[in-house]
Order: sequence, then C-alpha cells, then structure tokens
Amino acid sequence: MGVSLTLGESGGILATYPLERAVSLIGWRNSFLIAGLLCSLFALACGPILKSARTVYRQEKTFSLQALFEVFKNRHSLPVIISGAINFGIYFLFQTTLGKKYLQDSFNISSSRAALFTFIMMITNTGFAFISGYTSRLIGLRRPIIRTATTITLTATIILFLNLLLTGNANIVLSAYILLAISAAVAPIYVTTIKEMNSVKVVATSVGFLNAMTSLFIAFLGYGAGCILDAFKDSAVEIAGIIIYPDFAYRMIYLLCIVLALFSFLICFSIKETGNGQKA
Repeated sequence: MGVSLTLGESGGILATYPLERAVSLIGWRNSFLIAGLLCSLFALACGPILKSARTVYRQEKTFSLQALFEVFKNRHSLPVIISGAINFGIYFLFQTTLGKKYLQDSFNISSSRAALFTFIMMITNTGFAFISGYTSRLIGLRRPIIRTATTITLTATIILFLNLLLTGNANIVLSAYILLAISAAVAPIYVTTIKEMNSVKVVATSVGFLNAMTSLFIAFLGYGAGCILDAFKDSAVEIAGIIIYPDFAYRMIYLLCIVLALFSFLICFSIKETGNGQKA
C-alpha cells in the first residue's frame, strides 16, 4: 500500500514547485501539454502490467447494497471513516486549496517560494507514507499510529493559528505544514484498519466507502474554507488583479480546522485495534 501511494503521489509532487517553475519558464500551455503527454504515456504503459496481474479474489456480484449495509452495521467502521476523512482532509486543504494562497496573502512571499513549501509537504507525505505501512507491520499495531497522527494534526493546526495570531513567521508555517504531511501519511493504516475489521466479502466496499467519505469531506472542507474567505471579501484588498484576504479570515479557517482535528483526535480512541495479538 505504501509503495502504491508513493507512486501515485509522484504526480502531486510534480504539480507543486516543478510545475510552478515550468509555467514561469515556458508558459502554462506548454507545461500542461507536456504533463498531459507524460500522463498518457504512463497510462498506456500500465495497460500490460494490469493485464498480467493475477486475480486474487473474484467477487460474485459487481454491486450489492447488502455489502454496503454490512459496512454500515459494523459500528467499528464509523470511527475509522470519520477520523481518517478529517485527518487527511485537513492536510489536503493546505496541500492544494489553501496552503500556497495563504502564504502569499499573509506573508507576501513569492509564488515560487510558496510552491516550494507545498512541494516540501508533498515530498514529506510521500516519504512517510512509504514507511508507515512497514512501521505498522513492525509493531503489529494500528491504533497507536492513528492516535499519534491525530495528535500531530491537532498540534499543527494550533501552531498555524497561534503563529498567525502572535508571531507571523513563514518558517513556522512550513514546520506546521510538514507536521500535517507526516500525519496524513498514515492513510494506508486507516485503509488497513477498515479492511481488517470487515469480512472479506465486503473489504472492497469498506475501502471504497472510506475513500468516498474522505473525498466528500475534502470537497466540503474546501467549500467551507472558500465560504469563510468570501465572508470577508469586503475586507480583502485587490492588487494587480489578485485578491488578498485578511488574516482574520484565515484565523477563522484555522479555528474550524482545530475543532475538526480535536474531534478526530477524540473519536480515534474508540477505534478498535485490529493488529495481531490484540483483542481491544
């Protein structure tokens, strides 16, 4: 799982600082043309690999509401889904929607430097995602890793809020971004946990449901952050066609993230341990 996520996130890595530099040097049309061609080549190359992959488990039905109901009925699934969606959703908000914009608005740093911050986030997340699965297998436990991750997310959001409220140092923001990236790297552990607490017949459904809820939460959180910024548009300043939002708007977003991170932290204590040799 860690290896798969590492390969998948390579596109996200290239979409931060490397893409920003490419757009600056050769323009956005040529940059995205090259990116599209490379993606097409890799997609074609994956065809023979997928065709040669052997079938591990053949499901009798392509879709079954009964499988979905079984996941719903499993009371142990809900804490995993809620905690996993919040934990990754907060990271994704800063990695994609808010991270670069916030740095440019509140710290007046260049586009390239702001993109470098999110590039470092992505590199960190990819590296830790690669090793998180091995760590879980080594210690044979899932819950301590999840608890640590939610604690880190809560700490990072508090740091972001206090930094904007008190000191306003861009390097502290980078430190918080790195913490969020480390925390979100336990995504394979959430997937493993929900797989292990459901029967083999509904494993695919449970994982799909976790991913679906995470994607929905990301969408709603991004929309909510946008609504908060829009609520303070009268206090925003437009410079050369770019809207600069006030710090107070970002503080409200950080308070929302703190509340969500706290909820994720608290609910993760009700997650059932599915590692080997554990009954709790």
